[in-house]
Amino acid sequence: MGRIAQQPIFATSSKCPENALWKFPLVTHYGPSLGSTEWHSICVYGNANDKQLPQLLCKGKRLYIEGDLSKRMTMSMHHQVQVWYEVVVAWDRKGVIIPIGI
Repeated sequence: MGRIAQQPIFATSSKCPENALWKFPLVTHYGPSLGSTEWHSICVYGNANDKQLPQLLCKGKRLYIEGDLSKRMTMSMHHQVQVWYEVVVAWDRKGVIIPIGI
């Protein structure tokens, strides 16, 4: 559960324009008096014509999200391995996005 920290980036596939991707950071707070913060990278896959997703996915919205954890590895310019984790939500399958509050 967290808050969308910036307006999601929206993209479609040139080969299949009905397939869409929304990508955004989600910030969560936890610990005593919610003093600790964590940032999560979220990727939501769905139908570009879906009317509900653009309403759910906007900056400032509080969401509960369930998806699969994905690990990506890249090599930096300094030849160091960088590891990235993303939560991948397949909106049309088993992904869960629930708005919290207003």
